[in-house]
Amino acid sequence: MALSESVKGLIKQQTLKEPEFAQLDKVLYKWFAAVHFEGNPMTGPMIVEKAKCFNDCVKVTGKCHAASVRAVT
Repeated sequence: MALSESVKGLIKQQTLKEPEFAQLDKVLYKWFAAVHFEGNPMTGPMIVEKAKCFNDCVKVTGKCHAASVRAVT
């Protein structure tokens, strides 16, 4: 069965990209998973604040903007 042109176009567009701040993303996800596993509630602002803290701790190269963190949440 042949795929239509529109489906072929959608398949071509799907790519996996590394996060801009991969190290920060990994640390933040580990924290998020641990807090979630404990059953503690989290809000978007809490995650953004923790990301800012981790950004300072892991000394990410480049500047991490809160807007890019909010996109992840």
